Amino acid sequence: MTDLLVPVCIALTMAVLGLELTAADFNRVLANPGGIVLATVGQIVLLPVASIGLVHALHPPVALGAGLLVVAACPGGALSNFCVYLARGSTALSVALTAVSTCLAVVTLPIVLDLSMPLVLEVGAAPSVPALQMILQLLLLVLGPMAIGMEIRRRRSKLASQLRPAGTLLGIVCVFLILGSIAWEQWETLNRDLNVLIRLAVVYSISMMLVGTVVGWGAGLGRADRFTCLIEFATRNYLIALLVGTTLLGADFQTFAVVFFVTQTVLALLAVAGHRVRHQARLRIELPEVRPQPEQI
Repeated sequence: MTDLLVPVCIALTMAVLGLELTAADFNRVLANPGGIVLATVGQIVLLPVASIGLVHALHPPVALGAGLLVVAACPGGALSNFCVYLARGSTALSVALTAVSTCLAVVTLPIVLDLSMPLVLEVGAAPSVPALQMILQLLLLVLGPMAIGMEIRRRRSKLASQLRPAGTLLGIVCVFLILGSIAWEQWETLNRDLNVLIRLAVVYSISMMLVGTVVGWGAGLGRADRFTCLIEFATRNYLIALLVGTTLLGADFQTFAVVFFVTQTVLALLAVAGHRVRHQARLRIELPEVRPQPEQI
């Protein structure tokens, strides 16, 4: 069930993301590349480096450490776009960062894993990275459906608007089916290693939020854009991570992927709530006090 649902759900999610994109979105990236380039490069470079540091500091089991590297090497996920929208952040920036990192992942993901795996795993324990197979999977399941969604948006914008809600809902249903099936299949492993899994996922997610915030400050971005970077750095594409991790690492990785997805979702929504509260507080402070005028006699 998982082997069937994961590819289908990835393709569906990428097609729905494509329905949100137009060529103008990528033109804006080219017109104002500074912040997007820095944030994209930061994700590609800093997330794996920080993950290597966490693995050396926390010494998790081999499968969990390798799983953390796979997650860090993956592009941003559609969850980030939803959270940024809820927080009234820069949704356009979030979609652009997700789209750019997803397109680049076809090349960067195999390279990052090939370089990082031997740095944290024991000699002989690092799995070989099937780069060609991974590239073909990403082209077929990521860029292909995204291009189809963009083409539908370009030719039939009204149809694209009608398809987005149904596609998003179907994707959510598929995700919960995947989570349930993995939890059922890997219940013993999940029950045994739950404390370690949660601790590793929480430390990773919070660390990446801090890295994203620092990158936003370094790029000179505004408050809304900095929050967008915070969310983008913390949320990875769980489905791509699950696909790649299962190919490389086997069933043990699936447990980590499930716990990571649930953890990042909870932390991202808490960050959204905190951002909304601070935003409302600033509005109350910045709005001038309106005093009633005395009646004219």
